[in-house]
Amino acid sequence: MTSPEVVRRRAGRIAFGAGLLAGVVAMFATGGTHTARILELTWAVAFAAATVARMLPTPRRDLFTTSLVVPAVGLALVLPLSLHLVVMLALREPTASFDDWVQVSLLCVGFAHVVFAILFGTRASQLARTAAPPMKIRSIYGWSVLASTAPGLLLFAIPVALTAVTGLFVLPVIAWFDQIAARERATLPLLPRAKVV
Repeated sequence: MTSPEVVRRRAGRIAFGAGLLAGVVAMFATGGTHTARILELTWAVAFAAATVARMLPTPRRDLFTTSLVVPAVGLALVLPLSLHLVVMLALREPTASFDDWVQVSLLCVGFAHVVFAILFGTRASQLARTAAPPMKIRSIYGWSVLASTAPGLLLFAIPVALTAVTGLFVLPVIAWFDQIAARERATLPLLPRAKVV
């Protein structure tokens, strides 16, 4: 049986991912306005939810796969825009221009974000089962950049290049999931193996 501390960590990751996904819903619900503030609140809510979830009584379920997939999908949808926000704030751009940026990004590379979320979630699910998932990090990167060409390449080559550069900063986060999964797979009980006669 998995230790209560490990299960609480998993519940915390699920709550963290759910907080990120709630932020995505909020961005769509507001029609792409106040996105900088929503992103700031999204991260705060995600970390607060993770902290609270880790203090609650231990859930009865294992939650391993879910604890990898939910934050992976949430990070895939929120982290690239968050990196863009950090750059815009560093350049001292007004946050109102970030709203415009998000709306243009949605049109140009929204499909790439969806592809990235699906592939990162798929890899996270595979990591729950094996240390060598079939979905490779380089494949996630390559398919996501390729997805940014439709319609990005038709409009400008800039969205494709920006997707590629942003993706380079996200790759370590994807690799970090390998470490989380390996650590937690080690806590799983060994199941008896059937003997073939």
